[in-house]
Amino acid sequence: MADEALNVFISYSHRDEGLKDELVNYHLKLLLREGKVSTWQDRQIEAGAEWATEIKTNLEKADMVLLLITRHFLASDYCYETEMQRAVQRHQEGTARVIPIILETCGWQYSPFQKLQVLPKDGKPITRWPDRAEAFFDVEQGLRQVVNSLNAQREAEKLKRQQEETDRLEREKQEQERLAAEQHRLMQAETQRWKQENRQKDLLSVEQKETEYQESEERIEGTEQPSRDEGMPASEIFTDRRKVLWWLVGSLGWVVALISTTSRFFRPALHPTIHKDDLLLSATEKSGTDISKEKSGSEIDDSNVSSDKKSKHAFSFGWLDMVALVLIPALIFGPKMLPDIGRSLGKAIKGFQDASREFEEEFKKEAARVEAEAVERKEEDN
Repeated sequence: MADEALNVFISYSHRDEGLKDELVNYHLKLLLREGKVSTWQDRQIEAGAEWATEIKTNLEKADMVLLLITRHFLASDYCYETEMQRAVQRHQEGTARVIPIILETCGWQYSPFQKLQVLPKDGKPITRWPDRAEAFFDVEQGLRQVVNSLNAQREAEKLKRQQEETDRLEREKQEQERLAAEQHRLMQAETQRWKQENRQKDLLSVEQKETEYQESEERIEGTEQPSRDEGMPASEIFTDRRKVLWWLVGSLGWVVALISTTSRFFRPALHPTIHKDDLLLSATEKSGTDISKEKSGSEIDDSNVSSDKKSKHAFSFGWLDMVALVLIPALIFGPKMLPDIGRSLGKAIKGFQDASREFEEEFKKEAARVEAEAVERKEEDN
């Protein structure tokens, strides 16, 4: 691809227009045809345009500024004060290249551009050269070198900008990749956290279910005890069975003792009651009336006495009964349960005693009534 043409601004005095035309129309023509440069001068200002604005605009966008130095140029206020001053300023800023071309002998060494490299070589004025064409060719050679240098510099800057743009795009790409990787990492962390929370919830749910299952098993074990023989050594099974056997024997003995004691409490109720009519009838059959009456009275007294004695002895406890009531519960339930068993047994015995007292009082009342009736009948018979 061909290099973009450089904008060349030509600053000159109108009195030096002949030398300017010879430079532009002849010695810069090849550079113009090659498309390496594009010249601008004030003669290109169109009619009706503001010349100061046009000069300023083209001076600001110029890549090269050619100063055609003569005594007329240095004497021109506009050329010296406006165009030359701004050109030197841009040269110092590095935005343009200023090239003084010495056309004739003058005091350019005392100007602001005295430090700049001038053409032709050694600053020898073109009008002092024996062959003017040779002088302009030297200027052309110098300008071509500057054009090639600026084009190379422009290409380098272009490559630099491209490299910077490539680097910028690469940095953006890396930043996007980093952000994408960071986002992916965050998503993975969030997914891992979510999985961990779900795992913990599942574990808690399983533990809760296990706890509920254990509680239900404990409740079931509370109602239905499993066999204790499972997983136990033979010696322990034998010991437990021996304890069970002792418990059964003790329970049986305690039941027998309880039945025996209860039968003693209710023994008076099991003997038939002696009725007065039966006594009188038996006495009359054996002997006469008086004797029978006397005997009946005596028998009634004896029966009352015997019944009193029997009622007294019916509700008494023997030492064997007390030993059975104490030792058998101790063997069955253990010493720790004796206080509770004793309280319960005491309440039961007290209830039996109250019942026996009531029975005894009823028996005495019945015996007294029978005796009174016998006495009345005896009196009536007399």
